[in-house]
Amino acid sequence: SPGDGNCQFHSILRSANDQGIELGELQIPFQLKKLVIQYIQLYGLDATLQKNLQYADYGHINMSKYNGRELIRQVNNYFSQPNSFGNYISLLALNTMLDIQINVYHNTKNGYEILFVVGNNQDRQVNILYNGDDHYDWLSKN
Repeated sequence: SPGDGNCQFHSILRSANDQGIELGELQIPFQLKKLVIQYIQLYGLDATLQKNLQYADYGHINMSKYNGRELIRQVNNYFSQPNSFGNYISLLALNTMLDIQINVYHNTKNGYEILFVVGNNQDRQVNILYNGDDHYDWLSKN
């Protein structure tokens, strides 16, 4: 994935294509990022998202400083920046909006192992690799 801050979105698109999962008009990473922004604008940070804020990395946003509408505004501002990267909140939003299960792997001395799973849809699974710091990549189904 190119170093444009959209590696999570690139990875999800490539894995969906590899798995034969139809995403309709969604073909470029920025479209997925826009979906995340639309989701948060429509639904705010619902109970699921709020519950999982502890897993989200928003760069330099102090999550405890904001609440309610101001928090939503800060999150949207973050995702609206060209080089903002995907995080746990974007995975949750994409899982809900695209009805996909996102399997996030990491590389261990024993090979690839599941780090965590977002969603539950055995028929529509994408596999992505997280380096534990700042990058996602797609994993082939082979």
